[in-house]
Amino acid sequence: MLFRSARELAHVLAGPSGVNTLITLQLDGAEELTLARQIQRNPLKGSITHVDFIRVRADQTVQAEVPLHLLGDAEGVSRGGVLEQALHHLLVEARPSAVPTAIEYDISALMIADTVHVRDITVPEGVVVLQDADALVAQISAPRVSRAAGEGGAEGERDRKSTR
Repeated sequence: MLFRSARELAHVLAGPSGVNTLITLQLDGAEELTLARQIQRNPLKGSITHVDFIRVRADQTVQAEVPLHLLGDAEGVSRGGVLEQALHHLLVEARPSAVPTAIEYDISALMIADTVHVRDITVPEGVVVLQDADALVAQISAPRVSRAAGEGGAEGERDRKSTR
């Protein structure tokens, strides 16, 4: 890819692959396959001010952080539970062309007290998850009842009895 402006580069990095987009740079007449790794932005405008690229080889693996998307509406949530997502990205290793743009997991069948761990996530062939298999990804928690509300009712009852 040839970028004529920082805006073009920003557009590519904001695409589906994000910083995991393979970018070919022209360096001293040679083409180098790269990934963007450190991106600095203007704090007020949000425009890119600096990008560090790492040189990669198509035949060697790289590590990348990939967004984790939970799909569907959990059955436990429709019954009053609360979805708590602990991990929003997975650290993976794969060849540059095999790094997925995102990893998805369907939570539709989850009930209250169900959990999802890294080991439950299926990744594409050629992709290895580097995080602990027992790490919590998400859970459906039972709704929490405020203790103050429960205690307030009891105190209110006591107050009414004492005024009689």
